[in-house]
Amino acid sequence: MIFAHKVSGLIEGESYVLHEEIVVDTYVKATDIEFTVTEDKETQRIEMKDMPILKTIKVIKADSETKETIKDALDLFGQDFVEIQ
Repeated sequence: MIFAHKVSGLIEGESYVLHEEIVVDTYVKATDIEFTVTEDKETQRIEMKDMPILKTIKVIKADSETKETIKDALDLFGQDFVEIQ
């Protein structure tokens, strides 16, 4: 979905920061964007994109020498063991 916001009252030649306060749970908060209002009287387009959080990760454990897949339990970042099938 694209949400457009029209902003008026900004001063030409001045710099501003586009900042996101609230993000939907499944997205990463966007990085602030600094921009300067141009003096050419044209509409400026400033685009901020939120990136979705990846929720599914497939982990394959393999022997470092033979490269064969190992079906075993795996410790992911100190979390409980996840059984590999």
